Amino acid sequence: PEFASVPAKISSVGRDAQKPILDAGKQIINGSVAMIQSAKSLAVNPKDPPTWQALANSSKSVSDSIKKLVSSIRDKAPGQKECDDGIATLTSHIRELDNASIGAMNQNLEPRRNKD
Repeated sequence: PEFASVPAKISSVGRDAQKPILDAGKQIINGSVAMIQSAKSLAVNPKDPPTWQALANSSKSVSDSIKKLVSSIRDKAPGQKECDDGIATLTSHIRELDNASIGAMNQNLEPRRNKD
């Protein structure tokens, strides 16, 4: 009654944000399944070159998918854009302060035009 659960609703924006992470996760699982199947085949016939190639291809697929997953998580992290924007703003202000400091040391400091 008062603690009755409400089904979660994901907006289309949220669903779009999740897509790259979910896709990479699915690729990791599919590649892992293929690796296990190749490993099982190699346990029966360890000298089968096509199976070794399939194992190598599956391994590369898993590795690439993990890299894609990490990249997607990093790029889509909450607040990532805001942090990047803040860093850019701080860098700009540090550059401005450095220029003012150099100007002051050279007795060449220009007066500020605005009071911001």
